[in-house]
Amino acid sequence: MLTVHAGLHKTGSTSIQAALGTSIGHVGRRQAYLHWSDLFRTDGVINPDGVAKIRRLSARGWHVVVSSEGALGPLSTNAVYPDAPNVAAQLDALFADQDLRLVVYVRPQHEWAESSYAQYVRSGGTLHPRDYIATLRDQPYLRHTTLVDDLRRSLRTSRLVVRPYRSNGDVVSDFFETAGLGPVPAFLGAQRANVSPPAETTAAQRQANEAGIAVVAEAARAVGAAARSPLPEDCQADLHGLFARDWTDLSIAVADMPGHDPTEFTAAVDASRDFVPRPFVATVAPSSASPAQTSGTTPPDVHTSRAETTPGLRQRGEFLLRHGPRRALLRTLMRTG
Repeated sequence: MLTVHAGLHKTGSTSIQAALGTSIGHVGRRQAYLHWSDLFRTDGVINPDGVAKIRRLSARGWHVVVSSEGALGPLSTNAVYPDAPNVAAQLDALFADQDLRLVVYVRPQHEWAESSYAQYVRSGGTLHPRDYIATLRDQPYLRHTTLVDDLRRSLRTSRLVVRPYRSNGDVVSDFFETAGLGPVPAFLGAQRANVSPPAETTAAQRQANEAGIAVVAEAARAVGAAARSPLPEDCQADLHGLFARDWTDLSIAVADMPGHDPTEFTAAVDASRDFVPRPFVATVAPSSASPAQTSGTTPPDVHTSRAETTPGLRQRGEFLLRHGPRRALLRTLMRTG
């Protein structure tokens, strides 16, 4: 048996991987956890050597588990899992004689976008949140029903498992149960990693990235962080509307899938009926270390200018090198000279 946990990003993948890694030798007999690099060379690219390793373990009766939030391809400002159907088709063909399950967690888009933007900024991104969201809205797989439909068409003999991610739930226990690994070992305790920073921290970090300086810790210390958002109110409302429509459709799409309870998706929509956008944390002024502040000028803001500083472009280039498509990387390199 082979269980491939394919993310998605910002749905507790790091916590799941930490629990799997820590519980090696304890999750049960004949169960093996392999690192993502044992099956994937990079995001969306399968490693042939890993395929052979998995087949050897399966032949000996092992249940192999692989986890990679990038299994379906890269997540960047202009590419959201573009390789998903191709990867699913390859897995299906390579392991057609195995009991293959592809497990995907989806998260309400208005929650996911906040966490995704915070991660983007921590990676050196300088786009204003409005511009960041605009780049994602044209991506077809931001609509989860479209992604699930395409994955189902690509899996001829294998089983697709779609689980809703709940920010206040226990995703590790949910995955262990879904994968048939039994209960989470008690010695693990609560596994939670890669937690998104407060909205003020994200706003300050973006400003620091744009100005080419270090994290502005003092500018990030604000009151009421949990009650604010790094995204403008209209973006929050738009994404919540997308979520409500999409997850209603998703409940219909999974209704005929074995082991799925469509009410889990409709219940999430119903619980969010009273959604109200949180106040937006606008760009925070940089610290005294900023050249703009020491010269008495106002630092650049994406609201008034799309121009990025050279350090900001370099950081974006590094981000694209790790996560983005080659075309976007080349454009960035050309702008930096």
